[in-house]
Amino acid sequence: MLLAEDNATNQFALRRMLENMGAEVTPAKDGREALSAVRAHAFDIIVMDVMMPELDGLSAARAIRAMDAPRGKTPIIALTASAFAEDREAALAAGMEAYATKPIRARGLLEAIEACLKREPVSVVGESVSAVLNMPALDHKFLEQMAEDLGPMHLSKALEVFFVDLRKRADALRSEGEDPDRLRKAAHAIKGSAASFGFLRIAHVAEELETAARLGERARFSGLKSALLREADAAPDHMKAA
Repeated sequence: MLLAEDNATNQFALRRMLENMGAEVTPAKDGREALSAVRAHAFDIIVMDVMMPELDGLSAARAIRAMDAPRGKTPIIALTASAFAEDREAALAAGMEAYATKPIRARGLLEAIEACLKREPVSVVGESVSAVLNMPALDHKFLEQMAEDLGPMHLSKALEVFFVDLRKRADALRSEGEDPDRLRKAAHAIKGSAASFGFLRIAHVAEELETAARLGERARFSGLKSALLREADAAPDHMKAA
């Protein structure tokens, strides 16, 4: 199985989920690496993040579909932190058989994999990040489920990776100006990894900033950016209190 995911935190967690299912996983950090891997090796299935640097998942999927069989016929599952209908339609139009929104749960991922291998069209939709208004900072039940999906030791390691990655992304966000495209990409990355570990408040504020950047609502940039940095800085304390 090929796993194309640029976010180190998400890649670690997803790889452990897939390996716990018995899969042999080859990781790729962007679309270009994924294409190189597919050219070199025939995979049974590809799990592909939609939004990646260098070459995004949609472009990579279209390039794979242009290849001769069997590589060009490899089932592809799209992963994204966005739950918009147009994102799902774009993934399916690019030749992806299944669509799953983050945070990804092991059961939903397994259902998507099984359906793809049977060549049955499927859409597995995760919890919408926009539905976390007035929710606590940390979803404890979600973390408990993650512990079951990954195992306690792997979850602990995954959280270490998450906090390191979150700190780096927050530091990078601090240095960003108000370029909408850069803010959108930074917020999207933070949203995806935070939602994957149940940090609902971070994910929600990040989605608000991503949406504001997408719509060019510059009057909201400063306030949302400051709020997101505050939540990111407080994340380790929320974990300690759990």
